[in-house]
Amino acid sequence: MHERPQNQISANDNILRDDRGHMLASSYPVQGSPVYDAAVSLVKLLAHEEARKWLKHHQAVNENKMPKRQQQGN
Repeated sequence: MHERPQNQISANDNILRDDRGHMLASSYPVQGSPVYDAAVSLVKLLAHEEARKWLKHHQAVNENKMPKRQQQGN
């Protein structure tokens, strides 16, 4: 019995194809294309969210440390 090939990126043309060989998408979106623009926007959004979480966490950590330092000094 013939097995259907899985989705894969061809080493020759860097194209993602479905199991019937139809092109799904280039593995390297072209700058200015909707896929590229969406990917860049998503990365920027995720980076911003991670930075916001990190800052919020470290501000809370620093606020929690300040009273302890004052108590230890007394």
